[in-house]
Amino acid sequence: MTLSDAVAHLSPHRWARANRLLIRKALAEFAHERLITPEATAAGEYVVRSDDGLTRYTFTATRRALDHWQIDADSITRHRDGAEQPLAALDFFIELQKSLGLSDDILPVYLEEISSTLSGTCYKLTKPKLTAAELARGGFQTIETGMTEGHPCFVANNGRLGFGIHEYLSYAPETASPVRLVWLAAHRSRAAFTAGVGIEYESFLREELGAETVERFHGVLRDQDLDPADYLLIPVHPWQWWNKLTVTFAAEVARKHLVCLGEGDDEYLAQQSIRTFFNTTSPRSTT
Repeated sequence: MTLSDAVAHLSPHRWARANRLLIRKALAEFAHERLITPEATAAGEYVVRSDDGLTRYTFTATRRALDHWQIDADSITRHRDGAEQPLAALDFFIELQKSLGLSDDILPVYLEEISSTLSGTCYKLTKPKLTAAELARGGFQTIETGMTEGHPCFVANNGRLGFGIHEYLSYAPETASPVRLVWLAAHRSRAAFTAGVGIEYESFLREELGAETVERFHGVLRDQDLDPADYLLIPVHPWQWWNKLTVTFAAEVARKHLVCLGEGDDEYLAQQSIRTFFNTTSPRSTT
């Protein structure tokens, strides 16, 4: 992948569409939560005004039961100083900062999450749309990777702060990129295994990894004059290994309380929670 390929999804028309869709969701959700109060107009539209009253958002909507707002995204317009302005989600949150209760400390972080969410929407707009029939016949992973909206109540639902674009393309569920997990050995003086009734550590591990991989990992420990019986094997998200564990747990790594064994052989797909994975190499595996 080239440097420009990494941002190929960020085109002007996708960015404009992503902003329109996010503002639609923001207007609907914040009106439902009564953070903003749209005003009905004589023309049958609704208006939401900025904190300073100088910017107005106009749109058509149907109010459903329990005060849910169904807003037509294509009907939304933004006006200021007598002229129509382009829709820009970042400006929207700045213009309604006080109404939404965003403090000066929180606003920059929230805007970063909004920007990340917009970028993710642009990527999703590059994917072919799946019909209801295709989803009904599709497998679990077709549905999982085909989701586009995230949490229905969270406007910044794809913040994923900490992910760069390369990590987004590698680990976001909608990119459906195969991932191999990093496996560590944690000394039993620092770790414990707990599970539901009937799940036993040794059989669980060998079913997930396979006997050959378990023996390979044990060999890594023996090569360092460490006894495998003193350790528990744990899977780690690659991002956590590269960005957190090697720094935050540097003391444990230095003292051999945490030992990196390498990647497992199986490939996984990230699920909607980001940190949960589905084993695509062995779909009937225990994880």
